[in-house]
Amino acid sequence: TRNVGNIPNAFIASFGQGKPVIALLGEYDALAGLSQQAGCAQPTSATPGENGHGCGHNLLGTAAFAAAIAVKKWLEQYGQGGTVRFYGCPGEEGGSGKTFMVREGVFDDVDAALTWHPEAFAGMFNTRTLANIQASWCFKGIAAHAANSPH
Repeated sequence: TRNVGNIPNAFIASFGQGKPVIALLGEYDALAGLSQQAGCAQPTSATPGENGHGCGHNLLGTAAFAAAIAVKKWLEQYGQGGTVRFYGCPGEEGGSGKTFMVREGVFDDVDAALTWHPEAFAGMFNTRTLANIQASWCFKGIAAHAANSPH
């Protein structure tokens, strides 16, 4: 579905049927002054002053899309019911694309919406989200790290 929430570059791709409806938010935008020449490891503007994908903004949509594909394959492989949706959400930083999509009812039947943002460290940011339900997780097993011996 294109032109979601009356935004020309917002879209939804869907697989499956029924509940639960799980939304993966593929956010994207380009930030002012971060134009980058392809193939250069050092900051080298392709067009000075133009927009570009910084702070991992080139990863937001692609990683969420990969997650949506993984969920789709899982639903197929195990014959599970439910719907996975990939939402193309423009304006992640400052454009508020999701705000307009919410106003238009785009997420009304969604049971859970997941998003992420790359950072320099791993963690959960429950204070930066406007719509948030806090959850606690308990993992059982042996703690291990791939770089260390698993004991």
